[in-house]
Amino acid sequence: MKRWPIVLLILASAAVWAGTINEADYAEQYEVMNGNTVKSWMIGNFCTMALRSPANTNMIFIVQKRGHGGCQVPDAGTTLRGRRTKNEIEVLTRDEKGKLKVDKWPIVSTSEANTHR
Repeated sequence: MKRWPIVLLILASAAVWAGTINEADYAEQYEVMNGNTVKSWMIGNFCTMALRSPANTNMIFIVQKRGHGGCQVPDAGTTLRGRRTKNEIEVLTRDEKGKLKVDKWPIVSTSEANTHR
């Protein structure tokens, strides 16, 4: 019976530690090349961005969110910090209160940039 407060304290501290975002985990930068938002009451919202990593300028990632919730597409030229997972790119954004949050954008397509003209 005396162990319950210790167990609860450990669980609470683990939950707080797991909820904090470490900016060092999102070291890669992505440049927003262009973005578009389409809103429709029948099909929902579609938010699309083309992202390019300065580390690999030949690869362009097309990411898209869809659903009935709102999404925000940054202006072209904006640099976002993030990381690529298997099928999505996680970018760091700030909410209305200025708190960091992770925004997950599924990758729908990739394209090779044409740098020669």
